[in-house]
Amino acid sequence: MIEIAVYLSNPIDQQEVIHSINLFKELTNHHVRYIVYEKWNESIPCDILILDEKTYEYEMTQVAYVILITDEYFKYASVHVQVLRSLLKESLILRLKQVVDSISLDKKTVIIDDNGLYKVRVSDIVYIEVRNRIVELGTLTMTYSSTDSFQQWKERLDMDYFVECYRGILVNMSYVTKIVNQELFLTNGKRFPVSRRKQNFVMDQFVRITNQ
Repeated sequence: MIEIAVYLSNPIDQQEVIHSINLFKELTNHHVRYIVYEKWNESIPCDILILDEKTYEYEMTQVAYVILITDEYFKYASVHVQVLRSLLKESLILRLKQVVDSISLDKKTVIIDDNGLYKVRVSDIVYIEVRNRIVELGTLTMTYSSTDSFQQWKERLDMDYFVECYRGILVNMSYVTKIVNQELFLTNGKRFPVSRRKQNFVMDQFVRITNQ
């Protein structure tokens, strides 16, 4: 369950946001719940906090994913918040989807069978590679060998974030730092080839995820 806190100064805006959240719930399979607050305190548990300029305080960026509704985009562009220029339902629903997808990926875990069972967050998986018929999974700190097939991992993971850049190689695009000369570079120092046939798609995904 993903918790959304709504803390807005305008009651009409509150109703618009609530309507958009309910519509978002109907259009997606995500389990979300919202609560409207008249006063904010740091003990309120939430995954997403929806604010406007009158209710916004910088400290709030430390406690949740923040969606800030404001007409002054550039004033808040340097702050670590999701800035929304207007209360158009389509815009809010799209931004909610981006944030909820990110939270869901971060919360999801998988079990890796490698001479023992290891619980790993999906968002921590940097790459999956078939090497000498063995499926290898890498995080920033560990490398595992999996008894599951490469195809099973493709079916298990969120392919909005993981891309098969080359036959037998899956990379989490969130960890890609650059793509140069048909080669993909990761934050952990590894690099993988990008097939010529998939190059445009991989680069498009890199831009899309980087801009989210």
